[in-house]
Amino acid sequence: MPIVGFFRTIDFTTTSLFVTTASHLRMVALPQAPIGEIAVRYRFEDCVLDTDRHELRRNGLIVPAASQVLDLLGYLLCNRARTVTKDQLVAAVWNGRAISDSALTTRLNIARKVVGDSGQAQRLIKTMPRIGFRFVGDVHEEQVPAWVRDRVPSDLPSIAVLPFANLSGDPAQDFFGDVIAEDVLTELARLRWLLVIARNSSFTFKNTTVDVREIGRELDVRYVLEGSARHSNGRIRVACRLVDARTALQVWSERYDRKFTDAFDVQDEITEAVIAALVPSLIEAERRRILRQAPETLSAWESHQRGICHMLRQSADDNLRARHFFQQAVTLQTDFSPAYDGLAWTYLMESSTFSRISIAEGCERSEPLARRAIELNPENAEARARLALTVYMRGEKDVAIAEADRALAVSPNCADAHGVRGAALVYSGAHQEGRNALETYLRLSPRDPAHPIRLTQIATSYYFEGNYRRSAEVAREAIRRHPSISLAYRWLAASL
Repeated sequence: MPIVGFFRTIDFTTTSLFVTTASHLRMVALPQAPIGEIAVRYRFEDCVLDTDRHELRRNGLIVPAASQVLDLLGYLLCNRARTVTKDQLVAAVWNGRAISDSALTTRLNIARKVVGDSGQAQRLIKTMPRIGFRFVGDVHEEQVPAWVRDRVPSDLPSIAVLPFANLSGDPAQDFFGDVIAEDVLTELARLRWLLVIARNSSFTFKNTTVDVREIGRELDVRYVLEGSARHSNGRIRVACRLVDARTALQVWSERYDRKFTDAFDVQDEITEAVIAALVPSLIEAERRRILRQAPETLSAWESHQRGICHMLRQSADDNLRARHFFQQAVTLQTDFSPAYDGLAWTYLMESSTFSRISIAEGCERSEPLARRAIELNPENAEARARLALTVYMRGEKDVAIAEADRALAVSPNCADAHGVRGAALVYSGAHQEGRNALETYLRLSPRDPAHPIRLTQIATSYYFEGNYRRSAEVAREAIRRHPSISLAYRWLAASL
């Protein structure tokens, strides 16, 4: 019988049951399992595929992977006792839509790559010539009842992703908008600070004209993401709009136009672009809301965000105010990893940027806080970047680069990790590579409090290469943007 897989309709021959999570509603195949809420985790070699979180980890770190790759891997793992035909796999992962052999091979090769396998070795995912595919590795399957799963605090921001409207006039094109919406939902569900409503709840509003405030009340969410997709003359246009469900006011909107060549590539590209623009806009909306609240009413997460608001003002006094709110977050929730990272951040800024304490004291106070943040959440890339900065400021450049690489393995877009990695590389003699990393940091986080330092370090890289003219130009730019930062004046003077 057809049932809902990770996010799509699939067929299983074994007994199936419903599983509800905060990020989506699905059914998973479990032989003779009793009806109930179960999260399934598959452990093999150094990997864990968690069907509840819809994520893959290797050595404890999340592996970035497209939704369809995880769907494919999950289907093979669930049906590892038998060989799966191409038709069964296409029906499971692509809802039976026609796809080319090369497209299927591409997704299989990516699935192999993310688990450490290859098309040559086929140690885990084996192709049976003219028959199909089978997962042949040793697997330990865990069934975790719902009551022991992680609970999501109710004070976190919440969002519902509605199915994207098909504006093409062709019902056969419905699938593309739905897939984009599903993939955006999947990526948002990876964010620990965001509560994402189940697909099976939010997608019930497909082809309806319900007021967004009514949707917000019915689903009990603060934000609603709605969108549309239009496919015409070899091009695809996707429009998205984030709306405050309480006021119906638009928070963010964007439009994406792409040539419709490879469906998977376009789908992944648009999803990535939407997430890259949506998440910062969502955070900014939350910070504006939090700033209007009385400090004593804030939750741990809200206190942390209030602290970041002060950090972004880039003054010594606001640095101390930020520390107050980070400490308030720790007091409210002693296991809240980001708050410890925030406290570590304030001590590094107090020493390196505002010179109110020595570098040695800043590092001494920052390191245990950063390590505590990592202990509480090994996936806290910002905390790993903070630890990298601490050891860098102590002169341990190789250790800093290694720690920054660990942060980037968790989150490839962690701006702080790119920044400290770039600085360490510049002072290690890899000037161009370091400059590339610093420029990536500037693109990812143009308002970061460390912006003047990183810009000055780009000037430093040119100085070390003997390009004094370019060094002076960048130093002048740093001074123009941040006239109170003395370091830029020093490199300007040296370059003249």
